[in-house]
Amino acid sequence: MNYPKKITISFSFEGIQYHVVLNIHSVASAGSNYNAFYHVYRKGDRQPIGGSSMKEDTPINEVIEKALQLIKPELLKADKNDIVNKWWDEADFKTMERITHYRQLDFCSEDGSQDFVDACNNYWSTLSLEDRISIWEELKND
Repeated sequence: MNYPKKITISFSFEGIQYHVVLNIHSVASAGSNYNAFYHVYRKGDRQPIGGSSMKEDTPINEVIEKALQLIKPELLKADKNDIVNKWWDEADFKTMERITHYRQLDFCSEDGSQDFVDACNNYWSTLSLEDRISIWEELKND
């Protein structure tokens, strides 16, 4: 096999697609260890989230573990906001009532409960990201 080689490993974490791009200079015994560097990208992004060089004989599972360590804190930023807002957008009326303490029956139903949904969305938008994450973590599996 000729080197350098470029290998892309794709995986999903918390519903977001990521790619680990390995640039391999040489392979150690049995083809499972690399002398290379890697970068982690969110799908569609041109700039990496991060990356590192690897020492010779670094097993591929350690590369993936390092990539996950880069991704986890990154999720607490914009991606976490996207995740909690997607969850909110898919919330049913019962969940909205539980969070906002508004009651759907207290709003006009002539418009298909749009007044209730608008009030709940307004309430949600006033919460800090930390509060939305806390609510999501508490209720996401209900």
